[in-house]
Amino acid sequence: GHAASGAEPEVVVAVRSDRPEALYKCGEQATFRISVAEKGEPIAAGEVSVSLTLDGGRPIENKTLPLTGAPVTISGTLTDPGFLRCTVSYRKDGTRYVGYGGAGFDPERIEPTAVMPDDFDAFWKAGRAKLAALPLDLELTPLPKYSDDSQQSFKFSIANIDNTRCHGFLSVPKNRKPPFPAYVTVPGAGPGPSSPGARSWAAKGALGLVVSVHAYDCGQPVAKIKECYAKLNERGIYSHHGAPDREKYYFRRAYLGIDRAITYLASRPDFDGKHLVVSGSSQGGGSALILAGLNPHVTAAAANVPALCDHAGHLAERSPGWPGIVRGDAKEVKAELLKMSAYFDAVNFARKIDCPTIISVGFIDRTCCPSSVYSAYNVITAPKRLFTDPLTGHTWNVGQFRPFLETWLPGQLGLTDPVPPTGE
Repeated sequence: GHAASGAEPEVVVAVRSDRPEALYKCGEQATFRISVAEKGEPIAAGEVSVSLTLDGGRPIENKTLPLTGAPVTISGTLTDPGFLRCTVSYRKDGTRYVGYGGAGFDPERIEPTAVMPDDFDAFWKAGRAKLAALPLDLELTPLPKYSDDSQQSFKFSIANIDNTRCHGFLSVPKNRKPPFPAYVTVPGAGPGPSSPGARSWAAKGALGLVVSVHAYDCGQPVAKIKECYAKLNERGIYSHHGAPDREKYYFRRAYLGIDRAITYLASRPDFDGKHLVVSGSSQGGGSALILAGLNPHVTAAAANVPALCDHAGHLAERSPGWPGIVRGDAKEVKAELLKMSAYFDAVNFARKIDCPTIISVGFIDRTCCPSSVYSAYNVITAPKRLFTDPLTGHTWNVGQFRPFLETWLPGQLGLTDPVPPTGE
């Protein structure tokens, strides 16, 4: 339960595994210590409901434990690689307070549920060819409000399939000698970008591109963008639009357009031809994996809590990653969604990544659950590094990922000396 003000809630339910790193071998016992406190004082009466699940999927154990003021514990194990999620709820005066714990069992051995379709490459090649046949029709509109002595920012758009456009913002270094490296980012789920968020990279000497997954103009006033976004989701959240038809699915148009935007960036005479990094969080993290697997110009990828992984997670009785597109009760609906999901599963793109990649994962992430993230991480054969955080959910700041990113990105852009994992 989060207080609306964003302040610390009255009651805090804390769940901690008995190992700080929360990593176990299959068959070992993980013990979760549970404490409930009000304004910092342990609650010594009442009870908590505790459930253990396979990462939010198959139920493993449910029990009610009395509160005595001392921490209460529950133990569990997994015999196969995966995550044990501990969900603890406490009720007071009609309000439910919840805490989560997560423990990984040989997670580097988690196998994805995504199956690679025989025509995966052909499907994306056909889409790219269809788009390449259309004139680029580039529109760059200068944005004086967002430009200064160090960089110039533009509203950016190019032609995309289905009579749509791919929109974003481009920032170009000023008063520096080209060629420049390039930094690309795709926002998390939501209305998309409303300003040139990569201009700080342009100020440091890199081309900076922020690309939206949506077909509406992201250079409009924020109020107008909110209207467009509300209209877009009138018939349900955009991430499910067009399913189960793989040709009409929302992310097909989105990723073909973003892929083309990257190809455009790589074709610019002021691009150095050597450094093109894609970075993002959540939907943007999944996008980084997808684009690193799809576009040969990408030379490094950084994915914080990536979405769009392991869509078929329920086949292994665990949660899928966001957006949970494989749902619906009818067997045939599920079968069609399942078939379509493989073409848009970041796991299948991750199999094709050949550049250095870093990823973060929160063990209590309920949006992009840890087993879905490990599913993608485990299939990457390129140089890679994973940052874990047992006490983190779906957030921008996971473990040591951010501090590392601050040195890693400039290195991968060739602005400073590279640190491992590099593409050397």
